[in-house]
Parts: sequence; structure tokens; C-alpha cells
Amino acid sequence: MTALNDLQRNWDYRPSKPSALVRAMRLRSRLRGWNPAPEWRALRTIVPAERWNGLFLFAPNGRIDPTQTETVRRIKALKGRAVVILAAPDPTACDDPALRDVEALYWKALGGYDFSAYGILLREVAARSPGAMLYLQNDSVLGPLGDVDSLIARMPWRTGGFLASAAMENHIQSFAFVLRDVTPAYARALHPVLPQSRALNDWRDVVWRQETRLARIAARSGSVGSLWFSERPRQVESGLIETLLHRARGRKIVHEVMDPSLVAAAELLEEGFPFLKRSLFGRNGHFQDRGQLSEFLRASNYPVPDAS
Repeated sequence: MTALNDLQRNWDYRPSKPSALVRAMRLRSRLRGWNPAPEWRALRTIVPAERWNGLFLFAPNGRIDPTQTETVRRIKALKGRAVVILAAPDPTACDDPALRDVEALYWKALGGYDFSAYGILLREVAARSPGAMLYLQNDSVLGPLGDVDSLIARMPWRTGGFLASAAMENHIQSFAFVLRDVTPAYARALHPVLPQSRALNDWRDVVWRQETRLARIAARSGSVGSLWFSERPRQVESGLIETLLHRARGRKIVHEVMDPSLVAAAELLEEGFPFLKRSLFGRNGHFQDRGQLSEFLRASNYPVPDAS
């Protein structure tokens, strides 16, 4: 059975109960606490519009690479207006020519991961363009590689994802998602997972406390769903007792990976899924035929990332 055999299409969110292991890891993460929010600055502010397409870019060396440049170009080509929020050592990185024509531009410091950037854009849209649709994407994926506008138009939910998973609990994967009717009240409702005044600086804490809780929190304020959903990741999630026993005996815990965006990336692309994980050209390259994915990108006039 491949990771695509169980994929559900046009999935309406339903809550699931986190395992004892997930609850324990969240408790440990909560005890570590939040960090101060990263500094940020508006260079060109959001203005009233029906739709904003927000892209988060991470440039720790202060330079945007060719794949990020192409992603900016594709975000600018979507319906609506484009806003980029760039995490870099200082605002001078925003002088990059690729960012010259985006309608709104924000700089933020390097901490906080993508959710700190999403929180900024959510509140800026709520305050400056209330009622707008907000599409959010980060640069952990390459794309859009297809007609994202048509896919968004098919989403009937207020909070809509492209890929959802049952890992940890039913949740929307945060590399790209859509928020409709963004109002100050909606931004306040999402504050537990998309705060602007605080941030998490460990990626595991971001997953435990933000990404995997987003759908559940958003469901309090409207419908939630995803164009693709996989149940199988829950089936390979280790139990708390098993995990503790392995650790007590000094054994390495090896988890089977069932994320379709990794183990079935090529098949998803054939189905019309519009994104490709950047990590498939680096640390997760063993999950796919890198040559096949490179050929797909070249055929799509998209730069092939350097292996890293």
C-alpha cells in the first residue's frame, strides 16, 4: 500500500484526541514557555484589498536564493495582491530586486519560524484590510507548481489547507493554507496559535503547540478542511509507554515516515498537488528519486535547489 491509497479528498476537519505521548510532549513544551516576539518592520504596508497572498521567506545569510526568487514571481502572479515577509539579519535584505514589485513588504528578525511571520501578516490584514482572504505560504515548499487559484476557489472552508494529516492529532500542514474573512475578531480567536506578541524558537515546539493545534483552534470560528488528508500517520505514531521504555533502555527510536508530501511526492504532483517539499533535495532526499523531481522542476521552469 502506498501513502496515496488512503488519501481523502475535500476532507472536512473533525477533531481527534491526542495520544498520551503528544500530551506529554506538549506539556514539556509548555513548561519551556514562550520567547519574546522577533523584531519586525513594515517597509510597504498592506492596504485594503479583497485578497492578499502572503509569502514567508527565510534568508539567514541576508540573500534570497533562486528558488525563493521564483516563488516570489509565482506569488505575484496569483489573483489578488502579494505581500512578502522576509526573515533576515537586517532590513537591507529587503532591497533584493525580486521584492521590488510586491505590493507589501515586511522584514522580521530571524527567530520565531514561519508562525511568527504568519501572526504578523494575520494581524496586519485584519487591521488594514478587514474581511480579506489571506493565502499564506512558506518557503519550505517549492511552488506553486500548478493552478493554485483554482484549488483555492474549490475550498468551501473558512480555514482551508492543501494537505492535512492525522499525525499527533488531525491538523492542517502549515506550509500553505487559506484564511477567509480575516477580521480583528478572527485574528483574536487564532491568537493561541498565531500570536504577534510572542514566539517559539524551537521547531519542535512550533509543531507541538502551533501547527498541530491550528485546525482545532480555527474550528471555533468557522469551518475547517483540506483538499487532501491522510489518516495513516496516526497508525505509525508510537505510544507513550513504548517510547519511554525504548528511551530507558537507551535504544534509538525509529519512526516510520508516512507523510505523503515526502513518501509520495511524485504521485501527489501527478494528482495536481501544487507543492514540492524543498527538503526532498536535502535531508529527506532518500524518500524520492531526486532526478525525477529535478526533471519535473525543469519542465515547470522552476530552479532546482542545491542539495543541502
